[in-house]
Amino acid sequence: MALIALSDEDLEEVHSLFSQFHQGYASFFHIHTKSVAKSSKAYLQGQLLSKHPMNLFQFCREVPDSEYEARQHFLSSSPWHDVKLLRQLQKDVCHLIGDDDDGALILDESGIPKQGKLSVGVERQYCGRLGKVENCQVGVYLA
Repeated sequence: MALIALSDEDLEEVHSLFSQFHQGYASFFHIHTKSVAKSSKAYLQGQLLSKHPMNLFQFCREVPDSEYEARQHFLSSSPWHDVKLLRQLQKDVCHLIGDDDDGALILDESGIPKQGKLSVGVERQYCGRLGKVENCQVGVYLA
């Protein structure tokens, strides 16, 4: 895979777009006199920069300027409006990819029973179609 050369202007544009995106949701991280918007932005940046899934301890070790206790508090104890934030995200996604009246986004997995091991991804795993663990191939579909 060829590497893409990014200029300083490209990076500045990405930073600007990211800041605009976050600013659209920053109000959900303000509670009375306290704001955790800065923490939310840092956490989101870290998630976007990470190359693989990590637990919080690994995240804080790999993402610059991350303190475990501060991130733990932000994720588990901080009183920001998660329900309101999720509703706004749903509205924004519907606006971008859907139809407010008749649109639907369906994400589903489906197990396909298979015999033998010549097909890609065939393993003994839960197959919803059969309702039990069996040799099958699982696909994830987005419609």
